[in-house]
Amino acid sequence: MVKRYRTIKQYAHALLQRTVRVDEDGRKVGYSYIQILAFIKRRFPTVTYRGPHTGRATRITVEELRQIAWQMWRNDPAVRLPVRPRPHKQKRKTKVK
Repeated sequence: MVKRYRTIKQYAHALLQRTVRVDEDGRKVGYSYIQILAFIKRRFPTVTYRGPHTGRATRITVEELRQIAWQMWRNDPAVRLPVRPRPHKQKRKTKVK
């Protein structure tokens, strides 16, 4: 990912299409949405391009990433996005008596 991306959306498009591995069933697996958010916030800690939010901290959510992925698929059905791993919920701690 050495390429220079000017906007957060361009970077998100590249990360959403990236394949990390292939699982045992032959499906392409990509980064989880939480990992993509971490990459975006590391690369763009503040908004650098011109607009009303220039210089402010990057605020993007998982829901916005899902919408971007859906729009990519909707606008170009030929785009094949990899499957995403589901987020793991923390196990509840049991009380010790």
